Amino acid sequence: STRLGAGGRACASGGGCAACVLEGGEMNWVSEREEWLAEWGGSRRLKEISFLAAGAAAPRPAQDDSQDVFFSEVIETCGRSLVCRAAGAVVDVFDISPSAESLVSWRVLLPDVVVRDIGISASCVPGEPTLSIVFLTKVVSMHAIDISLAGPVPELRAGASAPCRCAGTPSAFCALGPALVALGRRDGSLRVVSLRAGVAEGGCELSDASLLKRIAQGLTRNAGPPVLALAAAGAGAGQGMCLLSYTADGRIGLWEASERHGRLLASASVPGGAGGGGDTAVGGAGQAARLVVGAALAKACLVLPSTAILIELPADRRLDGSSALATREVWPPFVGAAPRLVTLSQGSLWGLWCGRGREQLYRLALEEPDVLAWERGALDASLIRVEDANASPALRRAATEGCCSRSCLATATGEEEERAAHRSVLTLFQQEEVWRGEEDGFDATRTAAPPQVAGSSEKVTDQAIRWWAGRALLPGRFPRAAVVTALQDGSSWGGERRRSSLGSLNGGAGAGERRAGDLRAAVEEHLRRQAGILGASSASRAASSSLAAAIGSAGAEFVRRCVTAAQRGRQVCALGVSAAWAPHAWRPAGDVLGAGAEGGLSACPVVLYSGGVSCIRAVHHWSERWWATCHLFRDMANYAKIDIEHLLGLSTLVEWKVCVTGWFLSQCVGSANIGLAICSMPHGTSSSSVVQDFVQDIPENLIKHVKKCGQWLESPSLATETETLRQLLQYTCSPEQWKVSVLGHSLDALSGTWSPGAVPQGGPGLRLSDMLRGGIAASEGENTCALLRDLSLLGAYVARESPGVCPLVWRAMTEQLDRHLPLYAAVHRSMGMHIASAGAFPGPLARASDLWAAHFRTAVAGRDVVVRAPLASMRALQYALLLMRHESWEALREWCKHQEMAAFSSYVAAREWLVGGFLDAARLGFEQAEGAAELLVQCLRSGGQEVADGPPPAVAYLQHVAGLYAARGLADDEGRFLRRAAEAAAPGDGPLRQRLWTAVFERAVQSDMLEDACDVLVSLEHFEGHLHALAQKMRSSGRVDLMLRLPDKHRSRFINNLHEHALLSSPTPGSDSLLCHNHLYALHFSAQEYLKAASIAFTLYTALGHMLQSVAVEQAPGGDAGYMANAQPWTGDCISKPSEVPSCTGGTGGAMTAAVEGVRGADAASASAWPILEQQRSALLMLLSALSLTSERVLLAPPPQGATAPMAVDSASAGGSLEGAASTWLAGVEICGGNLRVVSLKDVEQLLAVVEARLVLCGDGGAGVAPATTKLDSPASAARRVAELGLLGLALRVAAAHGLDPWQSALQPFLALCFEADAQRPEKTALVADAARGPAQALMFVRSDGSEALGAGGDAARGWWQALEHALKASGGGKEGSVHASKRRLYSLAAEELLIRRPKESLPEFLTKVLSDGPSWVSLLRLFMKHGRLEDAVDLLTEQVQHCVGAARLKVLGSERKWTPLQDFPVSLVVQLQRAVAAAKAKDGGSAADRSKASACASELERNLAKFGRLLEDAERARDSRH
Repeated sequence: STRLGAGGRACASGGGCAACVLEGGEMNWVSEREEWLAEWGGSRRLKEISFLAAGAAAPRPAQDDSQDVFFSEVIETCGRSLVCRAAGAVVDVFDISPSAESLVSWRVLLPDVVVRDIGISASCVPGEPTLSIVFLTKVVSMHAIDISLAGPVPELRAGASAPCRCAGTPSAFCALGPALVALGRRDGSLRVVSLRAGVAEGGCELSDASLLKRIAQGLTRNAGPPVLALAAAGAGAGQGMCLLSYTADGRIGLWEASERHGRLLASASVPGGAGGGGDTAVGGAGQAARLVVGAALAKACLVLPSTAILIELPADRRLDGSSALATREVWPPFVGAAPRLVTLSQGSLWGLWCGRGREQLYRLALEEPDVLAWERGALDASLIRVEDANASPALRRAATEGCCSRSCLATATGEEEERAAHRSVLTLFQQEEVWRGEEDGFDATRTAAPPQVAGSSEKVTDQAIRWWAGRALLPGRFPRAAVVTALQDGSSWGGERRRSSLGSLNGGAGAGERRAGDLRAAVEEHLRRQAGILGASSASRAASSSLAAAIGSAGAEFVRRCVTAAQRGRQVCALGVSAAWAPHAWRPAGDVLGAGAEGGLSACPVVLYSGGVSCIRAVHHWSERWWATCHLFRDMANYAKIDIEHLLGLSTLVEWKVCVTGWFLSQCVGSANIGLAICSMPHGTSSSSVVQDFVQDIPENLIKHVKKCGQWLESPSLATETETLRQLLQYTCSPEQWKVSVLGHSLDALSGTWSPGAVPQGGPGLRLSDMLRGGIAASEGENTCALLRDLSLLGAYVARESPGVCPLVWRAMTEQLDRHLPLYAAVHRSMGMHIASAGAFPGPLARASDLWAAHFRTAVAGRDVVVRAPLASMRALQYALLLMRHESWEALREWCKHQEMAAFSSYVAAREWLVGGFLDAARLGFEQAEGAAELLVQCLRSGGQEVADGPPPAVAYLQHVAGLYAARGLADDEGRFLRRAAEAAAPGDGPLRQRLWTAVFERAVQSDMLEDACDVLVSLEHFEGHLHALAQKMRSSGRVDLMLRLPDKHRSRFINNLHEHALLSSPTPGSDSLLCHNHLYALHFSAQEYLKAASIAFTLYTALGHMLQSVAVEQAPGGDAGYMANAQPWTGDCISKPSEVPSCTGGTGGAMTAAVEGVRGADAASASAWPILEQQRSALLMLLSALSLTSERVLLAPPPQGATAPMAVDSASAGGSLEGAASTWLAGVEICGGNLRVVSLKDVEQLLAVVEARLVLCGDGGAGVAPATTKLDSPASAARRVAELGLLGLALRVAAAHGLDPWQSALQPFLALCFEADAQRPEKTALVADAARGPAQALMFVRSDGSEALGAGGDAARGWWQALEHALKASGGGKEGSVHASKRRLYSLAAEELLIRRPKESLPEFLTKVLSDGPSWVSLLRLFMKHGRLEDAVDLLTEQVQHCVGAARLKVLGSERKWTPLQDFPVSLVVQLQRAVAAAKAKDGGSAADRSKASACASELERNLAKFGRLLEDAERARDSRH
């Protein structure tokens, strides 16, 4: 046995000398580092498998930081990678395959706790997409699950489950195949057990003892050494499987085992000093020994508490048991180190070694590395071609320095000797120490006012807040749950609601697209609150001297909380290897990821944490390797006595010493301060001017060390070596074209553009491999920015301390750094921004770099091909366009910050504003970017955006912008930009212009921008079809007036189109024909062609009249039902709703009953006639309006259909019908030329009254319309029925239009309605008024608001009496004579009706006042006498005597009335009155009161007659004196 780790051979002094290993470990180049992959908490659970008994309670899983959590090895087959995480009796199976589109898991519920460390084992059949996982529980039962890998997502199902009936307690466990396991016991027995029978019992026992010895052991019951570890070692030479075992006596055995037999192939013994002989109990705190078999099955490793033993497995498994296994002990990497976790790849041993308060991950090369392959990877990562590297040996050495060199140790003679020693791997813990060191150097004073930075302190404050938020959200640093926990722990200011909203940010699968922006915004808000900025005014923020200190304190405290929360899930639990992840983790940028890996590694290590998983990747780029080595030096200085000189001594290259000096200088002055100053640097500012003032911040105690580092300034070849470094920077930041050939297709690795036939795949979801490659790109970007920053600081230091050293070279380098540092700093910040719309990936929030990594994955010939994206490719415009496609505006803002592309930045801002709904700002941004349309179109086309190829750039750009608005349903803005595109098109390109104008027209019509559509229509050559579409839109929206804006040819065609549509069918209500008539009328009316408008209205009325001839409406039967006998009438506007128009009963019943029962009287025929009548009324109103505006006030119209000769108007004929009256009106006018007739305004008004009456009575079904064979009601009957409904105004209009007696046709039936209303309660009469609610109440009451009568106290009956009074007052009028006589007649008839209906009540004042004032007092006197109203007659006579006395007095004063009661004094009537009063006085019987009234009445009459006698005598004397 030999020892590894001390030069690959046995150490002569036993390995304890200083020549073998330094006290604290060997300083080496960092060629591998750890990269975070995913969190377990971000997985999406697909299924739950239970082995519990029916009704058993489900076990609760342990926490991430619980001691019960342990992992299985990484299980791989068919390109899939699975891992099991056990916590108590709950096992979660995770799919961590690189091709997985999301981190998914399955949960297995077991009846008992899984045996820790040994209780999970897996087996698979080579070449078949299936595997089996077996779990061993503490109750010694085994449960298996079967996994099928044939589909895109693994399928899990429950397998065999069996108790173990074998004697003894298991101490080791291993699955050998499907339903076949090996069990090692504490009694030393080793058995192969089958699960097929449902019970794990019997099986083959593996033993190398003879039969006689085994019998003797059984008789003496001497137990052998316990079996401590088992591991499957592949297939054997026969039908069995190879099994590797380790027992407590230090013996290692290689067995070939099957279900029926087994045999020992080879064995070896571990030396006693190697740490063998340990023991453990099942399920104890830890496993004393573990066996790990490499993926290639050529090597294995026995991990003991104090050392590790490497075992060489024989390739030929046909052994007889006498062969010895070759073993080598692994030398610890530092004094006192012990292996905690170990795993094997093909050419390396990876181990996590612990000791002396230190824990470090190392790699030990087991084979000679392929130096050429490593160097080729370093050159590819730096984008340096092999021919360029061969032409410049200095450039090649600088780019490959440290990529695969062996460590050198001093021998006893003082010479250096190359040895294969342990090489440190930069872990996440060490990277966290680097980040914390940078944050500890945050200087509040230097941050508050960065030197040479223009801008307000408020802007710098916001930058500091964003910087600290970015530190907490660095890729791979803290799990999202840790950040949310830190927010909740420090959010006492927000209360319970705030903590609840923060908890929603920690949603795992399907948390939504807001998680990225919300989490960053929450962190920034938290820092502002803690620093006291939130809510403070700008002035107080700028004037506060302690503001920067508050920000630094708040940021440091929040990061500390994140560290505390993250520690729970960052406990290393297991190490494994994965062949599927090796291509993604080990290939350099710009190289095709295929089978195999660099440096002889066919598998890369996977680190399993309690809260997530990471992998070890290669470091190929020179800048990342050099800076990672510097960071490792900083960590090793905590454990070993090493100085900066040791770091400088790793290489003799001056380029290396220059970079180390720059790194050390930035650590002295605080790299965080410089980084924040560069972040705050506005566009156009040089980085050298920003960092030059930081040189003076070097602490006094470090100045000597800085000067010692700068001894390379005295090198005679400094200029040449500095030029080499400048060339390295040029290849890193501004490489030349780099194309990669992939299966016949080419990829431009600097722009991510694939050749035709290979389509980039970035969706629909990201893959886990994209997350890894994106994280690698972010890490490389971070180290590149650190390189540029530190060299820029070093340039300022050299210019200050040694200005005469190679000034030209340093000036050129400074200019190069000024050009690249701001740009790459902005690019790196954009890479780390989380993407909200990256798809349905439920794990860690996707970053911009992850999207770009997915862009370099494609499918060629049915195969997935992946290329690592170089860092320089993220400067390409395609990267920005990809971010824009996913609406990552924050990352885009950072990317555009220092780009020399103002037009593109304006375009990006406009896109962001468009998404945010700021349409005005977006429109302005697109218009500003239009000036660089040619450049933008070229960029958009190269980025795969939807930009037309044919049109000129300006037109193509405007079309593209219009398409953006169309995608969001903004048709008006889309049409606006399409219009600008049409205007920008060249006049000679007719087809293009017509296509654009057509698109503009269609969008304008779609968005109801009809005015714009009319304007665009003029630009269309073939406008007929578009005019038809526009006409339909105008007709449907009622905007035909816009057609007046069109030229004559468009307008005339539109009007002809309307005429055609109007004549195609009858103008039924709602038809297109009716709509066309209305639009024609509106067009002519708007054009002030009133005579044409009147002609259209008359034509419409005539057509509607023909339609009425075909509508049959049956007469409603009359009835004698009592008052209010039917249901309550409906309410509403009875002019527009036929179902709510009360019907009448033909006059035989009560008027109120006729009004109430009308709701049920409207049948189907009347419902059909109603809309026609309503349209007729509208047509007449249109005709009236247009005709009144003409100068002629008449219309020449053709005669009605069927009229052959003029007819006389006989509208007063009571026997005529409404239809006959209408026909008479149509024909009874003056004929002009025999074919035309003259229609005047008066004719229209008369017919309007007819139509309105028919409209109201249509609900009754009696006087609406009927077939030609049915006799219609007369106008007088129609007027009476309308009056019985309470519509007195309409009844009077019908009577006036036909010369009817207003008393019989309107006033008398309306008065009957008033009588019945007075006899009922007000709420009953209100029902009739409610039936006419709306405009119709204007025909019912004097004043109305459409709901009730005004000025009547809400009483409908009172309102009707007011209407009667107003109608009587309005009757007659004008001159003296017949008009007044007819008016007095109406008053007399009304008074007589009242006296008949109300014999004991006095007449209303409005009647008595009019009748008693003038000659009509005689009629009133006669009425009083006729109805025995003697007292009223005497009172009237008394009133007239007073009139006479008053007239006599006026005559004395020189004034004389034209009429007095003495004129035509009714002597005979007075005599009759005197006799009647005397008879009443002399009448016997009656009460004393009646006799007293009669006596008083007689006395009053005698006095009045005496006065009349004297007045008559005076009048006679006066007449005689005149003669």
